[in-house]
Amino acid sequence: MLANFSGSDEEKSVSLQFQEFIGTDILTEPSGITELEQDRFLVVSDSSPDTAFYLLAHASGVLTAKHLPSPPNMPKVDDLEGVVLLGEYIYAITSYSDNDPEIRHLIRFQMDANGFNSQPIAARGDYELKKRIKQALKTAFPKLNSSDFSREKFNIEGLAVHKDKKELLIGLRGPTMDGKAFVVSTEGLLGAFETNSHAIKINQNNENIYALKLGGGGVRAMTCMADNKGYLIVSGKSINGDDKFKCPYSNDKAKFLLWYWKGSKNHEPEPIHCFFPIKENGIMVQPEGITLTTLDGGEQTLLIVSDDGKKPEGLSSGRPGRYWIVEPERYRNFLHRL
Repeated sequence: MLANFSGSDEEKSVSLQFQEFIGTDILTEPSGITELEQDRFLVVSDSSPDTAFYLLAHASGVLTAKHLPSPPNMPKVDDLEGVVLLGEYIYAITSYSDNDPEIRHLIRFQMDANGFNSQPIAARGDYELKKRIKQALKTAFPKLNSSDFSREKFNIEGLAVHKDKKELLIGLRGPTMDGKAFVVSTEGLLGAFETNSHAIKINQNNENIYALKLGGGGVRAMTCMADNKGYLIVSGKSINGDDKFKCPYSNDKAKFLLWYWKGSKNHEPEPIHCFFPIKENGIMVQPEGITLTTLDGGEQTLLIVSDDGKKPEGLSSGRPGRYWIVEPERYRNFLHRL
């Protein structure tokens, strides 16, 4: 097992120092994040289709949020849960938990310093992505049945770039099976957005379908690490599962855990940090987005966003969500142990 990412016993017992986003546009419920370039990020929010995208600017440890209006004729999206930058394109995915196929989407677009510079488009046949995930998982795990994929049990919350830099990994909050969470891979991603292209597929090779032991929780966020080192995954309550989990570094129960996974079937994810159900300023921390962030000099660390704000009545109201930029030395020490 890797050494505790949380640091010393004294560090584990103190507040995680989550900070509120600032800015006149209130970002309340961040559900996914990706770095666009140094000190600049794109966040997706699951609060409302009208407030689905935000740009974040970083300076001196402070993140300022700015709402990004959606372009005209954009595919209707609701409950966005993940976003990644892969090559020249950005991909974002909804939870697919709603029965309405009109708001189930995996979309692709490009951005510049001012916002969207290409019309977001949906992958061909993306409304059937849940059906293809269901088919792949039921074939690989016959123990699963149709009820495991009902609206009440199925939910996508994780999206990450595959280590091959050609496909995406999709992490499921639910269903889970025997305490394991599922991660699947897309197939033919680039071609699925071309004119007259094939429908987006799920890779049904058993080597690309993963059942991960995440302490009994489901996937709540994930990101690909640099230099093919693997993935970092946040786990937490699945749709109908427990909401507190055993922490190997403490007798207290954790609400969320952070895991290191090499991305192969012969490597079992290793817990490296526990998010205890502590309230900071009376608000429960709820990490639902994670990305690497590049610091001055090219060094990297982690940025974790917490979906713990209060829904706004408008862009200038509500309580902001929060974030944690992991201390660079702590992340550096973690990398040295890999």
